[in-house]
Amino acid sequence: MHSEVSGSSLVVFFDKFGIDVPLLCIQVINFMLVAYLLYRFGFRKVLCVMDERNKRISDGLEYAKKMEAELNEIDAKRSKLISEANSQADEIVSSAKNFATEEAEKQQEKSKKATENMLAKARVDIANERNAIFIGLKSELKNLVVEVTKGVLQRDLSDAEKLQYGQHAVEILTKTA
Repeated sequence: MHSEVSGSSLVVFFDKFGIDVPLLCIQVINFMLVAYLLYRFGFRKVLCVMDERNKRISDGLEYAKKMEAELNEIDAKRSKLISEANSQADEIVSSAKNFATEEAEKQQEKSKKATENMLAKARVDIANERNAIFIGLKSELKNLVVEVTKGVLQRDLSDAEKLQYGQHAVEILTKTA
């Protein structure tokens, strides 16, 4: 009995405020049905799309971090390679300078030896020419002495004078020979 009184007092309460209970029940059922349909066909798909988007964004961020790490690694390798290349270039330039210096010294030594050889040959040639000139002069001098002696001997000289001039000419010729 108590339930009847409380049920009817509830109706009286709603009537006092002008609320139609059967209509209120139908509207509550309609609201719940619309809420279920929206959740089932609207919000669920939106939530799935948002979850998928969030996953793609987080994957993108992870990929960006990974690419940044790879970029840093590649940059470090590039810097190391550039450093090694510069070091090798310095070594090559240094060895090329050393080689050029050694080659210049060798060429200078060769030139010095060639110059010394040319000077020695020139000295020998000059000595040979001088000897040839002296030999020519000696020959001419001998011929001249012979001619002068002939001229003197063809004059009227005594046999003693002729002998003395002859011996003197022989002495001169033997000294010059």
